[in-house]
Amino acid sequence: AGFQHNSPPVDHLFFFASSPLPAILAEPFGAPPPDPAVEPPASPHVWVAGGANGALRRSIDNGATWAAATLPAWSGQVLGAATDGVGRWVVCGDGGQLRRSIDNGATWVSVDSKRGAPIRAVAAGGSGVWVSTGNAGELLRSADHGQTWNAVNLNITLVASRTFKAIASDGAGVWVAVVSGRPHRIVRSDDNGLTWSLLEQSFAYSDENGLQSVS
Repeated sequence: AGFQHNSPPVDHLFFFASSPLPAILAEPFGAPPPDPAVEPPASPHVWVAGGANGALRRSIDNGATWAAATLPAWSGQVLGAATDGVGRWVVCGDGGQLRRSIDNGATWVSVDSKRGAPIRAVAAGGSGVWVSTGNAGELLRSADHGQTWNAVNLNITLVASRTFKAIASDGAGVWVAVVSGRPHRIVRSDDNGLTWSLLEQSFAYSDENGLQSVS
């Protein structure tokens, strides 16, 4: 889904995400690693929208009103955001940038992705696992609620120019990501992002950017 804002380009917003608390997350893979205490959310219906030049907007009243939020030392576009539904958020974007919040988006801290290429999407699953997607067929995985990130060994042959455009999880260990370029592909994990398989089907769209989202 996307959110469009009619203000000048510096405030142009490309996407939104929401946190309809309270949420129940399945954790079939054991307890997640320790995480600093998450502050109680200020609202059960927090939304975050972001876009060009680090623009970030936050709503704490289920989208009725919005206020600017500040990302520390951000450069370029904010390309994606996700929440685990219990107060933690991660946003991603140009230059491998990641920022993390544990107070439902009120404040943010920088997280090292160890990457310089754009991170185009991020999603939260169960057991404290998060996965983000990037250029050159790369996935990053966090097993500690988004605090630290490492590249996933896909063991899948993809053309170097392929880009993961979007990713989603069912919250119980299954993940799906879509890959742009011809042919367009879908990859899947059923062990909470540890290993991935390339589905045999390909999609012969004439447009190089055919597959853009998944949910």
